[in-house]
Amino acid sequence: MAEIVHLKSDVAEEDILSVIDRDAAVILDDVINTDLLNQIKDELDPYLNNYIKGKTEFKTNFSNHLLSEFDSQFETVIDSVFPFESIAEAHTRMENNLNTGKIIIDIA
Repeated sequence: MAEIVHLKSDVAEEDILSVIDRDAAVILDDVINTDLLNQIKDELDPYLNNYIKGKTEFKTNFSNHLLSEFDSQFETVIDSVFPFESIAEAHTRMENNLNTGKIIIDIA
C-alpha cells in the first residue's frame, strides 16, 4: 500500500514527479506561508459568510413561499396497497417499474 509522502515545496520537480509516478499522490508542505494563508482567509471570510447566509435565506424562502404555493396543486397517487406479508411482491412490482404511484405497505 502506498504511503502519503510529504515533500517541501522547494524540492526538485523531478522528485515530485517520481513520487507521483510511484504513489499517485504527494503533499507539498509550505507552499504558502502561514501569514499569506491567514491574509487570504481574512479577505475571503466576508464573501464566504455572505454566501452561506444567502444560501440559507434562499432555501428558507424557497421552502416557505414557493413550495407552499404548490402543495395544494399536487396529489399523491397511490398505485397499490400490500399487506406486510406480501412485501416481497410489492418490492418486485417496484423493481420492475410496474407502479404508477406510491406503493403502500400496510403494517397493521
